[in-house]
This record gives sequence, C-alpha cells and structure tokens, in this order.
Amino acid sequence: MLTVVNPDGTFSGVQYKDVKQEYINHHKQYGQKLVWVERQVEPGEKATPEDLAKEITVGDDVAQIAYLLDFDYRLSLIELGVR
Repeated sequence: MLTVVNPDGTFSGVQYKDVKQEYINHHKQYGQKLVWVERQVEPGEKATPEDLAKEITVGDDVAQIAYLLDFDYRLSLIELGVR
C-alpha cells in the first residue's frame, strides 16, 4: 500500500491502495514522503530504513501517460521512415 511517512520518519497512518500522482503531490507539499509498504501501519510507528528505501515519487497514472506518449512518438517516427 502507498503509505505516508512524516518528515520525522514516522508513519502518519494514511495508506492508499492506488499509486496516484495526486496523492504524491498533496503529501509532498507538507514535506511527507510516500513509500510502498505491504503491511498495515500504525500512526506514529517508526519507518525502517528498508521502508524508506521504497519511496514512490511518480504515480502509476503519470508513468502510464509518459509511456503512451513515448510509444506514440516512436510509432510516428516509424511511419515517417525516421530511424
């Protein structure tokens, strides 16, 4: 689950099932990080270095759009005969 980590390294207790850029941007403005953690966490629980190493900085929605734009660009080049 996408999990919010406070600036002091503790979990806020907020967890999301989806990785969306909207969530990342919202929490980033408060100095919080988002990490991927498979378990339920308690508010105030200290994040381990392993947890912090799993930081998510780009949402799946943005990554998918970037991939599709790149794919479309490459197809256009192929259609134009550019190698």
